Amino acid sequence: MFRLLDAKVSHIVLTGPAGNKILSVSGKDKINIAVPIMEIMNISNFCKEINFPQKQYYDIVNFCKQNKGYISFKIPKKTGEKRTILAPNQQLKSLQTKIKDFIKNKYKPLNCCHGFIEKRSCITNATTHINKKWCLNLDLSDFFPTINFGRILGLFKSNIFSFDDKLATTLAIICCYKSKLPQGAPTSPILANMICYGLDKKMIELAKKNKCIYSRYADDITLSTNLNHFPRSLAIYNDSPSFVDLSPELYKTIADSGFIVNSAKTRLSGKNKCQMVTGIVVNKKLNLKRKYYRNLRAILFNCKKEGLLATAKRNGKQNETQLKNFILGKLSYYSSIVGQEHSSYNNLCKMYNQYIEYKFKNCIYNLDELNKNSLFILENDEEMTQGTAFLAKTNKLYTCKHCIIDITKDYPGEYLKIQLKNLENKIQVYNYQNPKNKYKVKNIRLFNADVAELELVDYNTEIKFQFSEDMLEIGEICTLIGFPNYSDGATPNIQTVSIASKRKHFGYNYFTIDKFIISGASGGPILNNKNEVVGIATNGGENPEEASKTDANMFYPISDIYTSL
Repeated sequence: MFRLLDAKVSHIVLTGPAGNKILSVSGKDKINIAVPIMEIMNISNFCKEINFPQKQYYDIVNFCKQNKGYISFKIPKKTGEKRTILAPNQQLKSLQTKIKDFIKNKYKPLNCCHGFIEKRSCITNATTHINKKWCLNLDLSDFFPTINFGRILGLFKSNIFSFDDKLATTLAIICCYKSKLPQGAPTSPILANMICYGLDKKMIELAKKNKCIYSRYADDITLSTNLNHFPRSLAIYNDSPSFVDLSPELYKTIADSGFIVNSAKTRLSGKNKCQMVTGIVVNKKLNLKRKYYRNLRAILFNCKKEGLLATAKRNGKQNETQLKNFILGKLSYYSSIVGQEHSSYNNLCKMYNQYIEYKFKNCIYNLDELNKNSLFILENDEEMTQGTAFLAKTNKLYTCKHCIIDITKDYPGEYLKIQLKNLENKIQVYNYQNPKNKYKVKNIRLFNADVAELELVDYNTEIKFQFSEDMLEIGEICTLIGFPNYSDGATPNIQTVSIASKRKHFGYNYFTIDKFIISGASGGPILNNKNEVVGIATNGGENPEEASKTDANMFYPISDIYTSL
């Protein structure tokens, strides 16, 4: 809304809410000036704006005046102390949530502020300080309770909002409990950040003056630098530094903003010490202390040893569902810091799959785990043949076609179907770990190349070979696994091989390797350095001497199977 001024002036200056000059005019002429007028909002307007019943608004105000509406409980801190949480009742929480949503449109957080802000977190806060020579951590004591009713009332009466006195006062009553900002109310985080705006601005200037980077996550403040020595205008310390305290200037800056430093938590760390920011190690890259991994691994192991319910009770959870959510939350946080490709995270996911339930489908298994669970010896009583087979993520078993039928013969279409059906009772597969456990197959499917696909009956595992999507190159180092001339008690033959050439064989693409493929290894997987299947061993010889007389030690690329699946 604007008001048109028709005035004869000698000099006029218009300034904005922050004191910045908008317009300066001098002269004797009349001028028309459109001056913005901020519409003052009262309780009635505000309730309409947030779509909340006015009578209910007044009821909540009267309720809050009596210091009612909260449930108090304590949660443990990392230090072993207890933190008091004040949770508002449903009616009060509903109004506070609407107030918070209204305030969000008036607040633009500074870049240094990371706590309770959308798309920012303790991770973005820690990222600011990665790989610095020095890192200073300090903590504001009693952060939320330090912000009292008077400060909140002053905020609501400021130029940021256009509230009349009654609305500002009632909002401060609603957002405070016993004249303090309650930790647990939806409005408290955003109000605390707005109250800290002045502190943040001062700290940014102080950090810039001392060639440091400043950030704040709620009550957790960090200053870091790549200077060879941390500025003594910010911290007083021994050269070790086994002793550290803040400088008078830094103390004064924080005190002038209405906060108190918890000196017991002040810490200065050089690059050769563990540098922590909001619980995250930042020395070279984001990481967590080993203790986090060990604790989570112990919880997962207890799930196997003691059962889910007993483990839930041990960790303060009421039931198995709460325990699962607790563990999944810790796993999610762990992966957000170290990444999903990290071996430790991968190990924890595998433990969850094994001890609780199958949840994580993209776990990376080592070669021993894959061989023990998804590598098989295949015997065909009809053809008196023996080969190797492996179970893939497609939930199908793969081997060579010549281990299933005589590929030198020509089978009429209908006869082949009958023959394959009959072979379901003639073929047995088993793992070298448990050769007495024989499994049947069904739904045999033959590819045009020397590859066969089968379904394994009554066998379950989540540890399966993964097909690779990478393109193969000559000279690439791979691993060949199989059971050449298998006999009872034999373990897989594992060879490191190199791709020697690419060639056509009976019209199909094949790759040759620089090692021998011996009968029985046919159907074995060829793996890349990530233990993903890149091919299936097909051609070789009955023995090393025969294999040495041919250049046809070949495997069929798994990428070509995709076009047939």
